[in-house]
Amino acid sequence: MRIAFIGQKGIPARFGGIERHAEELAARLAKAGQEVFVYCRPWYANSRLDD
Repeated sequence: MRIAFIGQKGIPARFGGIERHAEELAARLAKAGQEVFVYCRPWYANSRLDD
């Protein structure tokens, strides 16, 4: 299954609340074998992470 997180402030999370929750959820889904894509706001994330 492909899962997309759209509009995040960045991973790794530098802010609290929903950003940390989304990071943890995305990591757990990826470990469970799901294909996870995270689309971050460009002014919060300046690089691409492939992990």
